Amino acid sequence: MVSINTNLSSLIAQNNLNKATKGLNQAIERLSTGYKINHAGDNAANYSIANDMTTKLGSYHIAQDNIASGIDLISTAQDTISLMQEHGSRIHSLITQAQNGTYGADSLSAINSEVSARVAEIARLYSNAEYNGISLFNKIELPNWAEELTNTLNETLAPTHNGFIAEVDTVTPYVTVTDPSQLASAIRAAQSASRSAQKIVGIANSDVLAELAKIVNGTDGYTANDCSGVTICLTEDIDLGAYCSAHLDADGKGGWTPIGTDYSKSFSGTFNGNGHKVSNLKINNPDKDYQGLFGYTNGAIKNIGVENVDIKGASSTGGLVGCCASGAVTNSYATGTVSGTSSTGGLVGCALGEVTNSYSTGTVSGTDQTGGLVGCAESSVTNSYATGAVSGTSQTGGLVGEAYGEVTNSYAIGAVTGTGYCAGGLVGEAYATVTNSYATGTVSGADYTGGLVGYAASEVTNSYATGTATGTGSSVHGLIGEGTAGENTFSLDDVNPSTLFTAFQVGINSDSSSQISVSTGFSYDISSLISSGAQSSNAYNTINTFLEKLSTKATELGAAQNRLESALESTAVNIENLTSSRSTIKDADVAEVSSDYIKMQILQQASATLLSTANQSPSIALQLI
Repeated sequence: MVSINTNLSSLIAQNNLNKATKGLNQAIERLSTGYKINHAGDNAANYSIANDMTTKLGSYHIAQDNIASGIDLISTAQDTISLMQEHGSRIHSLITQAQNGTYGADSLSAINSEVSARVAEIARLYSNAEYNGISLFNKIELPNWAEELTNTLNETLAPTHNGFIAEVDTVTPYVTVTDPSQLASAIRAAQSASRSAQKIVGIANSDVLAELAKIVNGTDGYTANDCSGVTICLTEDIDLGAYCSAHLDADGKGGWTPIGTDYSKSFSGTFNGNGHKVSNLKINNPDKDYQGLFGYTNGAIKNIGVENVDIKGASSTGGLVGCCASGAVTNSYATGTVSGTSSTGGLVGCALGEVTNSYSTGTVSGTDQTGGLVGCAESSVTNSYATGAVSGTSQTGGLVGEAYGEVTNSYAIGAVTGTGYCAGGLVGEAYATVTNSYATGTVSGADYTGGLVGYAASEVTNSYATGTATGTGSSVHGLIGEGTAGENTFSLDDVNPSTLFTAFQVGINSDSSSQISVSTGFSYDISSLISSGAQSSNAYNTINTFLEKLSTKATELGAAQNRLESALESTAVNIENLTSSRSTIKDADVAEVSSDYIKMQILQQASATLLSTANQSPSIALQLI
């Protein structure tokens, strides 16, 4: 039938042209992507299967990385154990040498000195062995309250105010002295002034600060003036390097003369650093008491930083104050090195007043009552910390050597070494409560040695220690050497390293077959090699037990490494097979698709040509009219 309104030939050609175009586009997509399944509509079942395989492949690749990291962790542990074994073997040789009767006291002392050094190095290796922040041999997981305490203190005690913990309350001097000869009259005028604003005297340079010491000490023609009722403040940072060097004698003794020499000539005013720093303070007076920027004070000291100090004194020596008999030390800090005898501290040697919002980062050494911040604290120490290494004889603490006042909201992270009784990571000997505080440094001592407090006469609460505590005497514990622990306390005593496991995710599922657990932790005790010496009858048993424990742990780790390497190989096989299966399902056969492409291209061209012919068919009807 010849029809004008309905062109069936054209409709047939259009339909086939659409099919050919669709087929051609599909072939182009498959050739350009390399996949024969690009959409769920291409093959719904296989699309889902292929995507599931892709997900598994991604997880297998991560599992490979996990296994490789696990092997690295175990290798780190093995290498550290090898180092410990080397030291242990050398100790074994030294014990064999010491057991021979041909060595005198001096020779045995030399042998035991090396044994002690190697025991200490083994302890350091044991404590510091870690991989990516994970402790390998004595892994510690803090309780939630301890984590919160750490975060709170680290945030609260951060020196965010230009090096100070708290915001500085600055004062404006009524008069600022730049000429040393005018300081005494300015102080006397301030003492007799009626208004408080007139009682503030500013110091602008090192010479004027040195003149203050002469006025307070009553030297160089001055009658001693304790500056009571007066506030002395700094208006500039002061560098004492040149002044101190100029005042050293031929033997290197001398340097800075402290402000206030003893209780009869003390500084009794208020000293406000105004947030300024005094740097390069040097004192070399190992036979003199009360050494520091201030020697003896009965007034308040605040808002002052002393940086890069190098101080050698006798009793009551500190980076900032030798002895603070009354008044508080507030919002101040010290950096550098301080050494003395009794009552030596990084910031204050002996503090009868409160110490708050203060810190010290220096190295401190002394005899009894030695602390990273305060040697002997008669009053409270609050919101303060110390980070330097501390060494002394008795009553040695990372923060306070001997504390008669409360220690609160404070921490210490330096190593503590005491040769006598009462050594603690935070406080050596505490007669008041210790709360909301922590210590992380290693501690070594004799009797009454604790990771936090050596001897605690009062309760310790909401506090923890994570450093290893070792001692040659009695009462050696991870938290308190001797004393009472209250609520919320934690230390290495609460951890059994041999039960600590590290789980490696070596598969892609949650079942046990996808994990390999390895125990890297272990504990040991060879401290008797220090206390008894290499010549003791039990020395062989001690070192042999230690070496056997290391050998056993090395064997365990070696077996675990073999398992991980096997898991790595099996994961590679899984990846290879799964990749092949996914390729079979999803990848396009280029030869086949190329044929489809050519076929559809020809059909498209043919359909287009025939469509053109079909569209001319209605015109035939005109010939019949």
